[in-house]
Amino acid sequence: MLLTAFAGAYGTQSLFSSESAIDDSHHLNLGLERLLSLLRDAETGQRGFVITGRESYLEPYFDATPKISAQLDAIKLLVQNDNRQRQRLGDLRFTVDEKLAEVGRVIMARRTGGFDAAKAMVQSDKGKLLMDRARLVVADMEKTADDELTVRRGRARHTRDFAIVVAIVSAALTVLMAVSFAYWLRRLTRVRIRVIGQLHDRKQLLRVTLASIGDGVVTTDVSGRVTFMNAVARSLAGWESANATGLPIEDVLVLVNETSRATVANPTRTALAERRSVALANHTMLITRAGVEVHIDDSAAPILDIAGNLVGSVLVFRDVGLRKQYEDELRESDRRKSEFLAVMSHELRNPIAAIRSALEVLNRVDNDPRHLERLLALMDRQVLHMTRLIDDLLDVARVSKGALDLKMERVDIHALIASSVETAQAVLDKRRNALAVKLPPEPISVQGDAARLCQAVANILTNASKYSDMGSPITLAVSVVHGEVLITVCDKGIGFSPEDAERIFDMFAQVDRSSDLSKEGLGIGLSLARQIALLHGGRIVANSAGRGLGSEFTIHLPEDKTGPISVQMPPQTEFTPGREQGLRVLVADDNEDAADALATLLRLSGFDVTVAHDGEQAARFSSDMHPDIVLLDIGMPKLTGYEVAKRIRSETWAVRPILIAITGWGQPEDRRQTHEVGFDVHFTKPIDFVRLHHAIVDSISRVRGHPT
Repeated sequence: MLLTAFAGAYGTQSLFSSESAIDDSHHLNLGLERLLSLLRDAETGQRGFVITGRESYLEPYFDATPKISAQLDAIKLLVQNDNRQRQRLGDLRFTVDEKLAEVGRVIMARRTGGFDAAKAMVQSDKGKLLMDRARLVVADMEKTADDELTVRRGRARHTRDFAIVVAIVSAALTVLMAVSFAYWLRRLTRVRIRVIGQLHDRKQLLRVTLASIGDGVVTTDVSGRVTFMNAVARSLAGWESANATGLPIEDVLVLVNETSRATVANPTRTALAERRSVALANHTMLITRAGVEVHIDDSAAPILDIAGNLVGSVLVFRDVGLRKQYEDELRESDRRKSEFLAVMSHELRNPIAAIRSALEVLNRVDNDPRHLERLLALMDRQVLHMTRLIDDLLDVARVSKGALDLKMERVDIHALIASSVETAQAVLDKRRNALAVKLPPEPISVQGDAARLCQAVANILTNASKYSDMGSPITLAVSVVHGEVLITVCDKGIGFSPEDAERIFDMFAQVDRSSDLSKEGLGIGLSLARQIALLHGGRIVANSAGRGLGSEFTIHLPEDKTGPISVQMPPQTEFTPGREQGLRVLVADDNEDAADALATLLRLSGFDVTVAHDGEQAARFSSDMHPDIVLLDIGMPKLTGYEVAKRIRSETWAVRPILIAITGWGQPEDRRQTHEVGFDVHFTKPIDFVRLHHAIVDSISRVRGHPT
């Protein structure tokens, strides 16, 4: 009796232990799959951020990171009694930490170095290798857990059989043993029911999980017929209102090559035939029941039972249309960037080459006045061309930041057109384009920044000239329609197709790089013109009948009817420097050639000039000589221009000097900073000497009250 009782108790306890161990194995497998899912979430967040640069795409990464650590701790509790699994868990934790660190480095690279830096790190495949290593470790741990699960189930069956035998023997011995047997049998039955209930709950949980995840999930039987589709799969494939269960997978998911439109073999068939996971090839599209084409990315895997028998397959797929669109946009942006850099290099080299040739000629003509005048005019034109290129690039930066300042006033359209034509005249003359201007006789005005509006109209004119044949006529007409002033420029140039009507306004875009008519310019003129029009409450509309049929660009601006015109376009004036005897000038610039050239010009105008080539010299010379005017470069060695200006302003002189910043930095923030440290005037290199001379005379007149 005691022996049978002891044997029965031992068998029951062993059964409970086996069931508990089985639960632990299930929890371990679920925990490992959850860990891989969190790693994929982190990687998905990284990928979205790298592609778009938007911080919102990092939400999956930030959400997954703390959960990964908690998941590892939970797994540790499940394997604490298994030395081999603990060792593998250590490898897994190290790999996961390395993977998260690599994801963090890629995100930081995207933030600090941009898309190319992040792309380079991703293409190093380190992240992929770490992810593959994590999957291998997880697969090994799952295999070990599955093997252990099989062993534990065997033990459980053995224990259960042993308990029944003990019960039967006990029943044969005594009625008490029969009662005991009934008791233990009932208890075992309850355990069995509980286990079955738990398995059913887990099955339902898995089904709900498959139904709720963001990817489309389709399962099939061994013959490839659909047994389950989650809501996402039904929505993507167009089966919301129809039942696909029992249909062949090819009838439900119709896959074609996006280029050839040829039918693509469904990966489910390969997964079933070869009993391995299969990923779909790139450039594959899903044709929905309604005939809609959807770019997808998918993979299929066989479903095996505990004995390794094939019972079906699972196909997971997702809509990657938006991702593909982003990738195409990024490739196009990169192409434009490369094209722009090449064009900018070409545009900057051309004037430099002309100036260099002119200097070589100057070295050989022995001061012949005929050559000197022509060569100096050439160099002046080329310097002006480079200055305009740089100004256009700065305008692009200002527009991108929304920092393009406008000086709003009432602008006379007649004066605006005259100034715009004068600005574009050199290009029109070079290409021998005959310009016909049609203006209404009555005065017309708009509210705006005169200089910026002139820039917009001149950009349209030069664009018309550049894309027209030599000698081709151009028409500029002004009209007023329904309270809007319309400035229309028509040409008979290469035109553009209707699909290019918006693209031509994109930054750095040009209609046809293969045409000889599009080899000049940076491709930013039309974009700037449109932005200027928008900032004035207007717009620009482009029309063309097609390639080779000319173009028409119309600037729409709100008409100003508030009263008589009081503000005109500022006249283009020239200034001839006079002799400013006795004024002491200190020029400080670490570029010795630039400093000496500027000093020579000032001396020719009658100024007494001293030159310094670093900040310490500038501070010392200014303290010794007390100059009337100080021209300071900002980025000098030893002491910056800001520091020299602060020192000068801190000293007490009999006469307050005029401080003029001479710098390559010309953004609004740079001007604000020079003003804050005490500069009177801010000039951006290269310097127009006539404007500089005007500024010097005006500043002295304003500060000291001298007549000019």
